[in-house]
Amino acid sequence: MNTPLKDIIARCEGLFEDLRFASVQEWKAAAPGRKPDAKAKKKAVKKTAASARKKTAQLKARAQKSSAKPAGRARARKPARRTRK
Repeated sequence: MNTPLKDIIARCEGLFEDLRFASVQEWKAAAPGRKPDAKAKKKAVKKTAASARKKTAQLKARAQKSSAKPAGRARARKPARRTRK
């Protein structure tokens, strides 16, 4: 891999100026499974958001159940143990 410095700089400048990300699309198409496409990524995000909403609903329901219980006698707190030096 003996590439002249000018070739490396030209490649970097080309990547920097590629505003339509054509080189990225070529890279992804070169080997299937390299990176997830936008649709697969969007589906994964939706699935994650749905599971987060479900978890939040479960936590809210649990909090409502625990607040509905009658208030009982508060438990006395044990004093902290002292350690010898």
